[in-house]
Amino acid sequence: MADPLWINASAGSPAYSAAELRQAMALALTYGGRAMGARGGVRPGGTQLQVSLAGSTITVRAGVACVDPGLTTPQGPYWVALPADETPGPLAAADATNPRKDIVILRVYDNDEDSSGLRLARSEYLAGVAGSSPAEPAVPAGAIRLATIDVPASPGAPAVTDRRPFVVGSGGILPVRDQAERDALPAYGGLHVWRMDLR
Repeated sequence: MADPLWINASAGSPAYSAAELRQAMALALTYGGRAMGARGGVRPGGTQLQVSLAGSTITVRAGVACVDPGLTTPQGPYWVALPADETPGPLAAADATNPRKDIVILRVYDNDEDSSGLRLARSEYLAGVAGSSPAEPAVPAGAIRLATIDVPASPGAPAVTDRRPFVVGSGGILPVRDQAERDALPAYGGLHVWRMDLR
């Protein structure tokens, strides 16, 4: 038996848990392939959660997003707001010989689901491993990738590539970067996308 939202309690019932609220609020977001989940992504518009680099300072702009860890079948998505710009850490020094690929992510920690000991969301910077053909670090569970930072061998200049996925309300037109991102979506009746590479 489920507790529908927004019913006044009587004798302590219903009592909504955070999990129940997340599950029900998944209704408002783009389907992501799980009955209790949603597509993880940033709300389109402006510079929300956009990553920039000035010298070795990484900045993630304020904004709102959805993160769907999907660690368990009933785990619902998390709505996240960063009310102010964040600096998830300084860029690691470049290798003298080989290039490197780093990533910046938005990550949710919920001790009830991941036993992390934490209950928060934050931006994080993950440095890759330098090599002749470097690979990006894997995006951990409970996170979405915001950007890739290509770090050439010293003394080259690093470059940031925007990798934010987007999420919209259920039934909305979903911005995707290219055909590959479109093809990776779980298809369903009524899905509408706008390919940003064709604008």
